[in-house]
Amino acid sequence: MERLKKNFVWIPIALMGISVVAKIFGLTQGADVFPEPRLAEKLVLILTIEIICLAFFILPKTRKIGFFLLCSYLGGAIAIDLIYGILSPFFPSFILILFWISIYLDNRNLFINA
Repeated sequence: MERLKKNFVWIPIALMGISVVAKIFGLTQGADVFPEPRLAEKLVLILTIEIICLAFFILPKTRKIGFFLLCSYLGGAIAIDLIYGILSPFFPSFILILFWISIYLDNRNLFINA
């Protein structure tokens, strides 16, 4: 069980890493995949925010703040997916659930009512 706690955190990190790589390749191919031109113009900013949030979560000392930043980021991703219908909101929702599970396994004190 202890091994699961330590290694589960890497599952959502790997999925977010895939998202970062996909956005980087989207930059090199042109951002014509976005139906809304304003989103395509902000792709570099979105990528930068995603990398910063992920970096905060990867470092154990800043994992809590990274978790809350990622919750905000993924909430925005779900909203954009619902508004513009780019993709199904399933992918960011699934990653968000995995982050919640991983932070629960890593630090249950965040969920205890003091």
